[in-house]
Amino acid sequence: NNFVLDSIKGVIFDKDGTITDSHKYWSKIIKMRSGLIITRNNINRKHYPDLCKSMGLNIKTNKLLPVGPIALKSRAEVINNVLLFLKSINYSQNFNSIDNLFIEVNNDFSKISSDYIKPIEPCINLIHKLHQLKVKLSIVTSDTTQNAELVCDKLQISSCFDFIIGGDQKIKNKSSGEPAIHACRLMNLDTTDTICIGDAPMDFEMSENANLKGSILVESGQIPLKNLLNYSKYCVRSLSEIKIEN
Repeated sequence: NNFVLDSIKGVIFDKDGTITDSHKYWSKIIKMRSGLIITRNNINRKHYPDLCKSMGLNIKTNKLLPVGPIALKSRAEVINNVLLFLKSINYSQNFNSIDNLFIEVNNDFSKISSDYIKPIEPCINLIHKLHQLKVKLSIVTSDTTQNAELVCDKLQISSCFDFIIGGDQKIKNKSSGEPAIHACRLMNLDTTDTICIGDAPMDFEMSENANLKGSILVESGQIPLKNLLNYSKYCVRSLSEIKIEN
């Protein structure tokens, strides 16, 4: 709809589904988590597909579900989904035990993560253009800070970002707006001079609650454009559609 966003001094990027292909990356993590949960708790392997589904993966297609929760909702919400599923098959676990298992998987995944990081090229190109124009850039992700840093190193874009804020930094979830407010504070920018770019309603909610200038939602993740348009008028199929005028 030919929207225009003027006088932008800062951009906050989401990671999964925006900078990187979330399907390849998160499907491996979900499979590792599910396998470890089943092994540690002596759960029948027949529950493996549904355990993966509770985190948001269709193992038949190896694609993430449009409803998430993985890559769309907070880590805590993913863990609670797992706990609900385990309860439904009469296995009782507590939040901390699953959280610690996720941390263990994350440490193991970090050793092989480079094999599962696939860039979304229009976003990489946009990041470089904005960086060249001296626009301040940060990442806010529900993934861990360590994983986000590994992604940036792998894609050789670390120098483009002023700050990386992961879901492990004990700030409220993205939807609250707090991570965006924190990012703006770190970048020494007013929220009204900053936008965010992401692929999910959570990114729009973060923008609204942080009083950002706006949020651009892109169809490169799990959610189709027609659904994203229910949240924001600033939607694109690809970030290659974005034009920058200095």
